[in-house]
Amino acid sequence: MKKEELDENKLNDEDIAETGHDESSDYEFIRESIRKRPVNRKKVVKKMLLTAGSAVLFATIACLTFLLLEPVLDRMINKKSGDETDLNKVTLNETPEDETWDSSDIDVAIDDTPYEETPIEDLNLNDDGSVSSNGVITENVSISLTLDDYQLIHRKMYILSQQVRKSLVDVTFISKDMDVLNDTYLSTNRTMGLIVAQSGKDLYVLVSDSNAGKPESITATFSDGATVDCEIISRDKDTGLMILRLSVDSIPAEAANSYKVATIGSSSNKTLLGNAIIAVGDPLSVGESICYGAVTSNTLYAGYTDSSYQIITTDIVGNQNASGVLVNTRGQVIGFISQKCQVEGMDNMVCAYGISSITDLVEKLSNDSDITYIGLHITNVTPDAKATLGIPGNAYITKVENNSPASAIGLMPGDIITGYDGEYVGSAEEYMRKVYATTPGAEVKIKFQRLNGDKYEELTETIVTTTR
Repeated sequence: MKKEELDENKLNDEDIAETGHDESSDYEFIRESIRKRPVNRKKVVKKMLLTAGSAVLFATIACLTFLLLEPVLDRMINKKSGDETDLNKVTLNETPEDETWDSSDIDVAIDDTPYEETPIEDLNLNDDGSVSSNGVITENVSISLTLDDYQLIHRKMYILSQQVRKSLVDVTFISKDMDVLNDTYLSTNRTMGLIVAQSGKDLYVLVSDSNAGKPESITATFSDGATVDCEIISRDKDTGLMILRLSVDSIPAEAANSYKVATIGSSSNKTLLGNAIIAVGDPLSVGESICYGAVTSNTLYAGYTDSSYQIITTDIVGNQNASGVLVNTRGQVIGFISQKCQVEGMDNMVCAYGISSITDLVEKLSNDSDITYIGLHITNVTPDAKATLGIPGNAYITKVENNSPASAIGLMPGDIITGYDGEYVGSAEEYMRKVYATTPGAEVKIKFQRLNGDKYEELTETIVTTTR
């Protein structure tokens, strides 16, 4: 220990000896420990319950006060003089029962008379709103329509669709499939079919077989719910169309008046574009549905071997698995909806085969007749291409099938068919109709134009048709 520290301790001892008091004892209380007072839990819980109860009581009183005073305050704020109308008040009025729509009061019938309208190209809209045809101004009538009129139109279209529905059947294909474990199970696919003909005691139904596969059994359900068995007569792999047959004797007696053969219209009418149509059957692929719309185009064609079929496009948003028919406002079928006639870029729009273009095919399938095969893919030449390139015809060959009668006589893509069995061919549709009318195995003279240098020369070859 250092000397300075020893001297200091010595002085401190001397001070204690003189005064008899130790100064360090004055601060002894600082070193005492303070004991916490124990918490009274019962009092704390009591205070918490009291606080919560007070809050609930206050909220209850506030709500009651608001509910009691709100009407009084509302009348004071919105008080109006005399009979002034309250523009902010909204009321809902129920429609009296005698004003509801009654379908029995609306007379709608399917009309099988063909359209005889003025072609669109002959109509002109004048500045004053009148319409003229060939220079003759028609009567300009001012018509005032209400929403009730608009509703009535839709009701009439719906009633018409229900009459068309009697010509449709809900077809179910039942097939056997195998899962990953090689276990067999039954799968079902359904589509809407159109009753196209009756011969004796047999009904013939047109369907699209895109999802049919190889069914074990087929049933058709009529609009009233009656179900009968069907059998396949024939099918066309190109278009995906199939004809089923069912016996009238198998239809229950109570369902005898629940069906009828469809009324077929024309899809080649020049006034078809822009016309109002109804999609009946299942355009939404939900079981049964109906949609309204208009024809957006009728000049597209689907080209297959020795055939070309018109495609009608619409502005109806549907489903890629849509099925059913397109009908005009007279209830006439003008198109048959099929997945195979979808147009690229219009996957969700309802499209259909023009009924006039598939009539010959449907007759062949219904009679289970052989379809003549030549092996050509034909398309129509556009007016611009015909004028620019100087093409001497309309039925243009785009493809020749290998090992076909057409390839055997040397027909090539780019040739123009101008004659068939001594008759002029002016379009792909004319060529198709002539092929359908030919018996398989017949010899036919084909006249065609082929480009030789910068000029077309006419050639004729004899072809022997076969069966497709």
